[in-house]
Amino acid sequence: MTTKSIFEGSHVSLGKWVYALFIMCSSKKGVSANQLKRELDISYKAAWFVCRRVRYAMMQEPFASMLGKDRGVVELDEKFVGGS
Repeated sequence: MTTKSIFEGSHVSLGKWVYALFIMCSSKKGVSANQLKRELDISYKAAWFVCRRVRYAMMQEPFASMLGKDRGVVELDEKFVGGS
């Protein structure tokens, strides 16, 4: 199930991987390996490995093309649309 993915060769459980993905994608200013270490209750080495793999995956297709042709910086502010 994890072959040829960022999860391959990892001893971190899939549940912790999913939680790490959530934390990294929902953070405004980024996440350090030390923060993941504390939140996931894993070693620093494992947290660094997870950070590295997730950041690598974000540079590959299809995510890389979502940044545009020049792969520049994308900056967003919070906005709520809709409501009652």
